[in-house]
Amino acid sequence: MRTLPISRWIANAAACLTGVRGAVTNQARQCGCSRKCVYDHAQKVVAAVEVRYSHRSARDPDELVRENESLRRENVQLWDWQSQTIEFPEAKQQRFAVTAMAMGLSQSQIRDLLVIILGMASPSRSTVHRWVQAAAVAAGTVLKRLDSACKSLVLVGCLDEIFLHRRPVLVGVEPRSLVWFLGKKADDHQASTWFRELRPWTSLNYVVSDAGCGLRG
Repeated sequence: MRTLPISRWIANAAACLTGVRGAVTNQARQCGCSRKCVYDHAQKVVAAVEVRYSHRSARDPDELVRENESLRRENVQLWDWQSQTIEFPEAKQQRFAVTAMAMGLSQSQIRDLLVIILGMASPSRSTVHRWVQAAAVAAGTVLKRLDSACKSLVLVGCLDEIFLHRRPVLVGVEPRSLVWFLGKKADDHQASTWFRELRPWTSLNYVVSDAGCGLRG
């Protein structure tokens, strides 16, 4: 027995329910079935549609209008909120963390600020540490090239030691531009150590320093 596809069932139902006089006969001839088959298909299609929509409870039109108005107001409010927000993807988070670190904030302080902005979606302290370390490595590569290009421009240096946990950091600043051209952790601050760090700065002719024994030597 040949089975007609569901699309033919729907076409038969349309011909039976909405067609003009003679539509059922023409539809039966096109499908190669009897008129009775066309009427049967129409009844089954109508029954299927009624079953499908009988499971939906009828809703009051006024209730639908009120719900639509409420959704419109909510949509307007959401658009207002969206206009006041800022885009803060991971790339900007990294830039924020690195800039804050350069300004003197600790990694814990940076994360506390990110929590205010991002809430639970804020990066962990270890993630902030990785971002800062990666930026430091990238900056170090650039600074090596800049140091090489600027060595001839440093003619005068203000030199001193800064101690961190009793370990000296040798510091050199060009007074006119206030460029920090030397910053190196060292095991000591003897004259030989200073000489080794200043030796690459071949254009350095004048030095301003205190009476430290290493610098005087």
